[in-house]
Amino acid sequence: MAELWLLVGVVVILGLGAWKGLRPVLARLDARADEIREALKRADDLRLEAEARLADIGFKSQEAEAQAEEIIRHAEAEAKRLAEVAKEKLAEDLARRKQLAEARLAQEEAELADELRARIADLAVSVSAELLDKNLTESDQRGLADKALEEMADKL
Repeated sequence: MAELWLLVGVVVILGLGAWKGLRPVLARLDARADEIREALKRADDLRLEAEARLADIGFKSQEAEAQAEEIIRHAEAEAKRLAEVAKEKLAEDLARRKQLAEARLAQEEAELADELRARIADLAVSVSAELLDKNLTESDQRGLADKALEEMADKL
């Protein structure tokens, strides 16, 4: 019978211990479980927020890439347009310079032709004077001079 009372005593001590000691342990376990649930809920909320941000970043990245491609296309088109404008301006400048060079050349040719005519006229006059001095008599020279003066007077 002593064993029975020993068993009853152990059961009573365990029961009292469980009744008094188990409640705080269970309360702590429940509180810890609540904390873990709350942490899991926060983690899930953070995961959802991170996924939303990641999706937003992906969308913004695609938008940025599209804008960059549009900017590149626009820049290429602008570069082509500017190249065409530069080509046209270069052609205009070359045509204008060619025209100026041709005008200068024509002016130089005209000046050279005038100078050549003047030299030819001077040479012709000097040759004519020498020939007249050698071949004409003084009366022939006077007649030619009078005739030249009359022609000049008629022309003026």
